Amino acid sequence: MQENILWGKIFSCIIKKKIEYKRGFKMKKKALLLGLCGCLMLSVVACGKKSGLDVTLGQYKGIEVTVEPVEITEEDVNKQLENFNNQKGKDVKITDRTDVRDGDTVNIDYVGKIDGKEFDGGKDEGYNLKIGSKTFIDGFESGLVGKNVGETVDVPVTFPNPYDSNPDLAGKEAVFTVTVNYLTDGKKEPLTDEVVKQNSDYETIDAYKDYIKTSLTKNAEQAAQTQKEIDIIQKAIDNTTFKNLEQKEFDTEEADMRAYYTSAASQYGVDLKTYILYVFGMTEEQFNAEIKKAAEFNVKQRLMLDEVVKAEKLEITDEEYTEKVTEYAEQNSFKTVEEFEEAYKGKENVKIALLREKALDLVIDSAVVK
Repeated sequence: MQENILWGKIFSCIIKKKIEYKRGFKMKKKALLLGLCGCLMLSVVACGKKSGLDVTLGQYKGIEVTVEPVEITEEDVNKQLENFNNQKGKDVKITDRTDVRDGDTVNIDYVGKIDGKEFDGGKDEGYNLKIGSKTFIDGFESGLVGKNVGETVDVPVTFPNPYDSNPDLAGKEAVFTVTVNYLTDGKKEPLTDEVVKQNSDYETIDAYKDYIKTSLTKNAEQAAQTQKEIDIIQKAIDNTTFKNLEQKEFDTEEADMRAYYTSAASQYGVDLKTYILYVFGMTEEQFNAEIKKAAEFNVKQRLMLDEVVKAEKLEITDEEYTEKVTEYAEQNSFKTVEEFEEAYKGKENVKIALLREKALDLVIDSAVVK
């Protein structure tokens, strides 16, 4: 269970399916951000009633929404097939010369060592490197210029200081043993059944295309459902009146969200800027603008749902509580229900979240789809 029930629904799968997302149709950036920003699972659930705050519900049942039909075209499928070939296909090799020159793309195997010992992240095979791209640290690419296909060389380098990618390596001297496999012009040979068979669970290009279309359709339908739910809740919020709601409530929410994403980025060994570019497809400036909107959305959504709970006199039975909490504790890798409750600042906060979930389902299920 997420603190913001609706918007947590797609976060658990977004990292696992990030490749499919990037290969598939593009959900609106705002929708994606809202879909992810509500997953502050361990934040304080209750949105405390502030002095003077007055929330008045408008229409929240029978809200009308329009859902765009899902359509996956042959062009969509072929684009993903091209991406697959770019990742897994065979390079077109340069055969009229063997020497490495500035600007060449060279396929290499390499292993880095510090004081004679390999270090994490310093080894790869079959890597295509464009000489002069500054993809690697200073000295690595220039150390390959003039070398020949089939040659294995030692390239001495010094890691920069500071070195944000891995502070433990900052300023240290290393030696990379590099084998030049071949030169390529950066293009790929036409995709074959053999490449598909070697790199997927399918025997032929046609079978893999069928899989791509099925996968894209499923992802598109899931995202369309999420977009529909977002639109419903947004309309319910727009129909609600909020009096004396202070800006600091939004600021606190925004700070919590930013802290969450910073922590998530660190778990993947990247900075926040890199993380939001990959997950959201946004620049830092775009993210900052959208996160402000998302923070306001989250705060108002909680307040609106709390009023729906009261208006509908919603309750959670002991059986419902036990069933849901056990399920959510397992889903979120808590060893016990008690650990889950503690993470949520107590049993009462968990009940509040479950009641909001009921209210959310009521609002969504009562909507009218045009």
